[in-house]
Formats: sequence, structure tokens, C-alpha cells
Amino acid sequence: MVQIFPMKTLCSHTPLPYKPATGPTVGDIFREYGPAFRASNNLHPRQHKVMYDIEHCRRGEFGTHWEICDTCGHLEKGYNSCRNRHCPGCNNIARRKWVAARIDELLPVSYHHCVFTLPDIFNPLCRFNRRVMYDLLFESASQTLL
Repeated sequence: MVQIFPMKTLCSHTPLPYKPATGPTVGDIFREYGPAFRASNNLHPRQHKVMYDIEHCRRGEFGTHWEICDTCGHLEKGYNSCRNRHCPGCNNIARRKWVAARIDELLPVSYHHCVFTLPDIFNPLCRFNRRVMYDLLFESASQTLL
């Protein structure tokens, strides 16, 4: 089967900006240590999929696309991203947009962050009675704050 990937037209052919070398990415770490980690740990199939997606993001396994300059016709091959919500490379732009939108919603007052937790002894109850236990937690946290 032949797959046809869309071509993106660039406004003008300009070289990509210089990107300084950074440290290893999550994908680099997964490629280096992932096989040994998976062999020594019992992971859920979804966790395997997330690791696979991040390891292969923008490396050709998810297909390619071509960008063409509308001025000179120069072609550049690009690799498709995994689009996994857990991939730091794929969600960077979406995360920044989301944070910017949330910052615009903030009121001009000071904010405080409070965390309420339950002791570990309640974990079995929470596992089997989530709604009841978390309703009780939120109710008691609300009363405490009031």
C-alpha cells in the first residue's frame, strides 16, 4: 500500500534557525535504557505504548511529510510526531498555549496551593469505594478551609 503524505508549502525558503545542542531528551533516555527497564519491570500495555511512541517520535516510524518552498521549490523531508499526550516534544506547544490561557484567567490576588491527602491505610478503601472516599475527602477539606 502506498501512503501519500501532505505537502506543506513554506512562504519562502529560509534555513532553520540554529538550535543549540541540548542535553538528552526523554526519547534518547528511553532508547538507551528502555529495553532494560521493560525487561526488569512489569509494565501495563499502555505504558509500553507510551514508551514506544516517545522512543520513535519524529524518527520515521510514524511516517514522513514534505515541505516545499513556494519560491525556489526546495524540498525538505520531515518526520511525523507521535502525537501522544505524554510525549514532552509533542505537547510543548499545546502546553504553552494552555498555560498562557490560564494566566489570562487569573485574578489580581494572591493564590495559595493546599494539598490534602489520606494516610496509606485508606488505600484499599479508596481503591474499591472511590466515590465515597473522595467525596468524604473533599467535604472534609472544604470544611477545613472554611
